[in-house]
Amino acid sequence: MVVAVATAALLVACAMVVLLYVAVGIVWLRRRRREHVENRAEGRWGHLFTRAAAGVDLVAPWKVRRREAAIVLEQWIRRRDSVTSAGALDEVARHTGLRAHAHRLARRRRGRAHMAGVVALGWLGHEEDIELLECIARRGREPMASASLASLVRLDAPAAFPMIRRWLLRGAQPLPAIVSSALVQAPRGALAGLVRHEAKTHSAEMPGLLRIIGLRRDADGLMAVRGVLVHPDAPIEALAAGLHALSEIGRPSDVVFASRLLVHPNWAVRVRAVHTVARLGGRAYTPKLARLLDDPDPWVRRRSAEAVVADPTATVDTSLLSERAQLAFEEALTRRAVAA
Repeated sequence: MVVAVATAALLVACAMVVLLYVAVGIVWLRRRRREHVENRAEGRWGHLFTRAAAGVDLVAPWKVRRREAAIVLEQWIRRRDSVTSAGALDEVARHTGLRAHAHRLARRRRGRAHMAGVVALGWLGHEEDIELLECIARRGREPMASASLASLVRLDAPAAFPMIRRWLLRGAQPLPAIVSSALVQAPRGALAGLVRHEAKTHSAEMPGLLRIIGLRRDADGLMAVRGVLVHPDAPIEALAAGLHALSEIGRPSDVVFASRLLVHPNWAVRVRAVHTVARLGGRAYTPKLARLLDDPDPWVRRRSAEAVVADPTATVDTSLLSERAQLAFEEALTRRAVAA
């Protein structure tokens, strides 16, 4: 009896060892097969994608095979994500049928291939892919939800705004980096609609969106910037970012939005308002800026003094200034003389 039990235990142990070796062998074979496909795909497509990323117009001599589609998509995405103007790269993708493969892979439920398909649809997708990306984003599984939301921004930014708003309302958490990066690359004017919606909820993302509008000099977002600045009780960060954007894309007539904030209780807003008024208002607003030479905050005094000194027609009676205002004015004169 004891011998039979021992023999059975030994057989079970041997069977488990064999199964373990088989499993390891299968994993090793799959890895080797993937490496072989990757090397083969790199050899066939790597050079072509690199030349296309450099702006060389090419016509692909063959179509992408179904077996290598996920790997080729990953290679294409790496090149596409590293360039700003990729007309030739997109043309190669269209000629080789990558868009159809991206749509097929995006319909999977998990895995690297699924991720590659979702990301690629942001650049290659059509209107019919919007519903698919929305469905993936609503599942809420990370990192797939972030990737699909970023692709939705690239494909159709206005269609992504309702989902972005819902994301922000879930505990006011910041947007994932991949989504923020997609917003930076969104078409001009696309951010204006999102800023208008976020202004109603005082979202934490609104200052960042306003900064993007300013940095990109997106004139289509001017109405959204004005809509934020007409509310002095808006978040301080939003007002400061809006003033920065206004100084970049505003018209001379928009100086009134900044001049109203010269008396804002927060010094950071007043500093940015001084810069914007000096940039858009010209000499007509120098007397208003001169009144801030005696501002309680040293940075406001410094920026105001620099703006007043920059106006050659300005006349300031220093004897009427307080000691701290005189100091700020003299420092500004010294800095301008040194710079000249």
